[in-house]
Amino acid sequence: MAIRAPSRCETACAEIVVSYVKQLPYGENGLTIPLSGSRGAAVWIVAALRCAAVCENAKPGESEMMKTLLRCAAPLALVVAGGASAQVTVYTDQAAFLAAISAPGVDTFSDLGSHVYIGSPITRAAGGYGYTASAANGLYGEGAGASHWLSTNTATDPITLSNFTGGVFGAGGLFFPTDFGGNYINGGVNFTVSDASGNFNYTLTNAATNSFVGFVSTSGINSLSFSAVQNGVRWPTVGNLTLGGAGLAGAVPEPATWALMILGMGAVGAAMRRKRATTSVNFA
Repeated sequence: MAIRAPSRCETACAEIVVSYVKQLPYGENGLTIPLSGSRGAAVWIVAALRCAAVCENAKPGESEMMKTLLRCAAPLALVVAGGASAQVTVYTDQAAFLAAISAPGVDTFSDLGSHVYIGSPITRAAGGYGYTASAANGLYGEGAGASHWLSTNTATDPITLSNFTGGVFGAGGLFFPTDFGGNYINGGVNFTVSDASGNFNYTLTNAATNSFVGFVSTSGINSLSFSAVQNGVRWPTVGNLTLGGAGLAGAVPEPATWALMILGMGAVGAAMRRKRATTSVNFA
């Protein structure tokens, strides 16, 4: 079976897409996976326009213009399809996280007390958002001075935050490990974030009591689980849990929407040009 070599238009279009993918925003404040926000959409617009320009210069013949345009849409559509799914951005700067969400609410855990077993699951609220916290062998209230934290009864249990209400697109807080007495101990924390695209894993190393980590999903967060890295015996702990709604970036259309719209306009233009080229005038 012979394999058709790609046309000039297809090859150039694919090269343009690859070059513009390299310009996508990989986490100015953390790790972006991989397309989000207005800058990502703008990059796709430019890439689509460049592809259309290359097709225009390919000179395939007026009768082939429509097929060429549709053929050149294929490499762009393949890459765009991968970028149209949900994305998760990790923030280790609290100010940047707050700027990426809307209407933040905070659960300070001040009602839990210190060194208190509180069972599982429990229903909590952070501002206008509701959620459920759970751990297999129960949760524990901890704290030091005026600071209050949520931890687990068993060191190896993860804490899972789920059943969010109010439209939660961002979740963050102060995450760190504690020892048997509820005191801070140096170590790492493993995270798993679940959204419409699946699960995303992240590890925070050398966490301190002021180590902020936040996650923002373009599709909304379904659950957030975290556990202590067991270098010895350490309990997962969180303070000042912050939840938030969709930020301004959530109002930007997906790259696939931009690309299809632009390619559609190009196809209409090509059809109109072909119609003009084949119209003749007869004189009596």
